Amino acid sequence: MLAVLETLPGLSRLVQEELNIKNVEHRVVYREDSCLYIDVNPHDISKLRSLQTVNYVEIELFDVDYVRDTKTLRKLLREKFREVKELIKENSLVTFRFYEVSKRIQKIILREAERVFKCRLVKARGDYVLSARFLFRKIRIFLDIGTFQPLYRRWYTRYKSRASLNPILAASLCVLAGSHKIVIDPFAGSYTIPIEYCRMWRPEKFTCLDISFQYLSKGLHNLQSVNSGVYSRIEILCCDFFLFTPREKYECIVTDPPRGIRLEVSREFYNRMFRKFAEICTDECIIVMPMFGRYIKFIEECARDNGFDVVDKVCTVQGGYRTFLVKFVRLPR
Repeated sequence: MLAVLETLPGLSRLVQEELNIKNVEHRVVYREDSCLYIDVNPHDISKLRSLQTVNYVEIELFDVDYVRDTKTLRKLLREKFREVKELIKENSLVTFRFYEVSKRIQKIILREAERVFKCRLVKARGDYVLSARFLFRKIRIFLDIGTFQPLYRRWYTRYKSRASLNPILAASLCVLAGSHKIVIDPFAGSYTIPIEYCRMWRPEKFTCLDISFQYLSKGLHNLQSVNSGVYSRIEILCCDFFLFTPREKYECIVTDPPRGIRLEVSREFYNRMFRKFAEICTDECIIVMPMFGRYIKFIEECARDNGFDVVDKVCTVQGGYRTFLVKFVRLPR
């Protein structure tokens, strides 16, 4: 069965890595910058709903050959819509999304869907979300099998700080980081990264630090919304990271450092931050963090000056800004 996993620009490689982490048997049919098309066993469809690095999950209902004859195309679409009619309840609200489909064909698809399903088509998010894609010279109709809203709107989100990280980016950082037993986020904010990491990897302990008591206290509503298996792994400390003295060395640091509205990006800050990272982490430590494109060169210089080097880098877009998800390792002493 063909499925489409839609994510943020540039992250389709990380979606495939998460599929391997979740042991979903699949074959990559086609990859775009923000979409991964896979052939998946129908028995594994339910696993796709648990993917943390995707925005929408869609499965193919049917495909029809593209024909220029409008009458023939209408007939083909009508027959296929009747085959899947039982999936769509009558008088429901249906939203259509189109990808690489001409305006003429869009009108034909909408008319036949409305006629067969006896539904009402809406631009806002309806009871069902269908998408039409022109792929491999066929018109393919997909059904959204998620929660009928973008999956980045996590159910556990009760509080968001002003600089909260998109959960899909947080999950992507966790994929880059890999599995470790003792992990820390020194700028935890509203706990997005700790929650995503604990859901994905189940570490023995995840330490959350932040200098803002307001962020940590209000963010507790998010922690209380997830299962106890995640909550029990998280240790919360309200303190200045640069004054923090750990009881043990950390194997992995996954964090979203202060930037923008929280702190003006400066070389002095990042030099202090990487020096502190070197102090609290093991010799084999992994560091993963997002960085704005215009700052990446001098941040990498700060990392190298303090004994870290870049081993992986993924470019995406966050809030209209080019953003890099970067993985550092500690250089041999």
